[in-house]
Amino acid sequence: MEEWKTKKGVRAKIYTYEWINETYPGSDGSEQIHNFLVELDGHSMNLTWLLLAGDTDLIPIREFYVNASLLYGLDDLYASDYYYAGLDSNWNNDGDELYGEQSKDLDPDADVYVGRLPVNNFTEIRIAVENILDYEQSPPPGTWYNNFTMWGGLMDAPNVFDINGTPEDEGYNDYKDNGFKVSKKIIPYLPANINLKEFYDYPQHVGGSYGPDTDTLNRTGARDAYDDGNSLVNFAGQAYYTGDELAHYRNETGTMTDKAAFTTLYSFNNAKYSLNNGMLPLVYLSTCSVNYTEPDDSNMEQWLIAPYGGAIGVIANTGKSYRGETFDGYSYGNWWLNERFWDLFFNEDVYRPGEALYELKSQYHDEVLTQDPQYPIMVYANIIGYNYLGDPEVPIWTAVPEDMAVTLPNFYTKRQDLSKQAVRIHFR
Repeated sequence: MEEWKTKKGVRAKIYTYEWINETYPGSDGSEQIHNFLVELDGHSMNLTWLLLAGDTDLIPIREFYVNASLLYGLDDLYASDYYYAGLDSNWNNDGDELYGEQSKDLDPDADVYVGRLPVNNFTEIRIAVENILDYEQSPPPGTWYNNFTMWGGLMDAPNVFDINGTPEDEGYNDYKDNGFKVSKKIIPYLPANINLKEFYDYPQHVGGSYGPDTDTLNRTGARDAYDDGNSLVNFAGQAYYTGDELAHYRNETGTMTDKAAFTTLYSFNNAKYSLNNGMLPLVYLSTCSVNYTEPDDSNMEQWLIAPYGGAIGVIANTGKSYRGETFDGYSYGNWWLNERFWDLFFNEDVYRPGEALYELKSQYHDEVLTQDPQYPIMVYANIIGYNYLGDPEVPIWTAVPEDMAVTLPNFYTKRQDLSKQAVRIHFR
């Protein structure tokens, strides 16, 4: 892959973790990598992309101390590769071995765009690399390049209301309890050529008329829609905190509010054995705890090492996250991030997902965290928790690739500068 990167105009070099571990100082492996990147960035004007080729037990990840469990119901520690993106901070200014203690340690602007291939052995790295090369060099034909599949799940029972005064539950709130809301906010950003496929637990905001006939989100349909081939997939809904499954609502009465009302929508095994072949989407998961920190790899990282399909990239949270929706329409959490990501991707020409994610983090910091939100620790946890699985530099197909014609004169009479241009006919 190093040769392919260089050939297409992105100069690349492979460094082994073993060499970094033997060469650079640091209190642990994560700090050694960070120190190496700081030095490399200081010597290079072109350091832009970082691909960590190894799961977290092979290439260490940094855990940031957010301290959000007692008062806020989130997590205290969030595993994150953000540590390798922000090189202007050591993330531990007070030297107490607690990294990333809220905003005093945060480096809001990425110096490097980071992605990770969660591989554990030669077989997995071969699958992941071959998927990337095939995706860029010889993607399969078909209409999948235009497909965007959107899954929107319920967070609560839609036939239960606040006005009922139900003691077991606060009731259904249309401003925060249905992924349908953020899904519909994303749609206006989509260009005309996108073929949108929508699946919802409940396809409206106001509750009260839910029934099986209105529920189009289910496990079989989700798997089939995925395997049919997509350029993009978005999920907004519930997930199990174990990280191994996305969930959806299934109670026929629409009044059950406990965990039994939810069941598996798409599991790590569905990801591992997905059958979409080379039709690999970029997947954004607006939910909790489904990114790559479980030691048994039973999470959605399996999309990156699926032998018969999978995904070209996955954006997801390594821990619990916060929706941040208010009754008066203000948004400053998960769903703010979800909507803004697709705005960046489609309308601000940030079509490389690694770059889009870290630009998203920077904007979230500037527009939300610095504006004194009601729950700053929850906002900070969202900044830290979302990470990218995949090669951060690979652009995403959103239209059928076309051949590029290049015409050059037979000879030059004087020295000329040839500027590198993005090939927009190929990538969104």
